[in-house]
Amino acid sequence: MQLLKILKEKEILSKYSEFKNEYNSIIVFNTEAILYFYKNRFYRDYFMESSALLIDGVFLQIFCRLRGIILPRYHGPDFMHDVLTKNYCKKIIIGGSKSNNYFLKTNQISEFYSVPFSDDCDYLVNAFVSKYNFNKVDHRVIIFISLGLLKQELFALNLLNHIKTHYPSKLSLFTIIPVGAAADFLSGNKRRTNKFFQKIGIEWLVRLFYEPRMLPRNINSIKALIYLFFKD
Repeated sequence: MQLLKILKEKEILSKYSEFKNEYNSIIVFNTEAILYFYKNRFYRDYFMESSALLIDGVFLQIFCRLRGIILPRYHGPDFMHDVLTKNYCKKIIIGGSKSNNYFLKTNQISEFYSVPFSDDCDYLVNAFVSKYNFNKVDHRVIIFISLGLLKQELFALNLLNHIKTHYPSKLSLFTIIPVGAAADFLSGNKRRTNKFFQKIGIEWLVRLFYEPRMLPRNINSIKALIYLFFKD
């Protein structure tokens, strides 16, 4: 399966005005995620099923440009901020740190659901659906999922399938968006760099300084580009 060909055919968001409420699922795709696309069938299923995607990887963007593919970049925290502040339908957050209560206090979301610590996405989805009343939903709901790369996409896929199976008439009312650490940046739980570093795409470098634990993920991004070079 050729990723670059798919990227040329996918609907890619570059600004909030392109966001459509009828989207059922959106994926924020960064450089590291290339590995999951090729090596994890369930991640790939969610990627393929998503209505639209965002490119949030400056090195992926550069790599594609060298291959003659121009991809717009839309940083995940910027996208989440735009949806929170410019879209007036109901919004909820699943997962993430307790600092997500900030969004409740500022009335940017209506509900925040924490989930148990587990790598079993079936278990996590069941924990959420046991608390959420799908039958009461009669207007558009945007669901942000903040569980980290891979886990959140698998959660999103399972949740999407749950809605399709048990509440098919409600499917058109939901938009599911895995957002990773974007919620932490916007709530103030994690520190963002200044606009200059964000604009030129090296916010990851400054983050590495404050969070050395991100080094393995940066190494994975390099591996992903090498993998893509030989695979695609």
